[in-house]
Amino acid sequence: MDNKIAFQHDNILPNFDLLLPHLNKIKLHSPKEHNIPNNSWPGKRSFELSATEPFLFYLVMKSIQDLELPFLSSNIEVEMYMHLREKKDSIKDWIHRDSMPNTKGFAPHFSGLIYLNQTDTTSGTYLYDEQENMTTDFKYVQNRLCLFSSAYLHKGYGHFGNSSQNGRTTLNIFIRNAS
Repeated sequence: MDNKIAFQHDNILPNFDLLLPHLNKIKLHSPKEHNIPNNSWPGKRSFELSATEPFLFYLVMKSIQDLELPFLSSNIEVEMYMHLREKKDSIKDWIHRDSMPNTKGFAPHFSGLIYLNQTDTTSGTYLYDEQENMTTDFKYVQNRLCLFSSAYLHKGYGHFGNSSQNGRTTLNIFIRNAS
């Protein structure tokens, strides 16, 4: 598998303006509330959306599968969360990769983000090479999908706002090609 894939697609979710009010009602929780040992991230995150928001989960998955991306197999496993990073969370973020197995043993091949709130091009996600030199800058554009190999080092930047309605709110998507 090519570990250097980075892809973006704008206007990924249809009728986004109708979907946004529902997204703003999704309950978000601190890492401690998730009750997972050694789990930490800046901000707040929903519980896994396939269980709590199945319609949203399948809408996002259909939208991604409709792109017919050659690096995604027809049989994929997915974890998805809504995630808020407020302005105060900027100092808590760090360069990391998502390719390590989580506490459930899920090790994604690809990580994705859909930016949910109003466009803010002072925010986004950086991808880095192994020497931590920035190589890609995905700008925070509302309803933009950014999908990249989970082995990439990356970091969110430019966190803003103080709520899911006005902060750096994303759908975080972790995809594993099933064998």
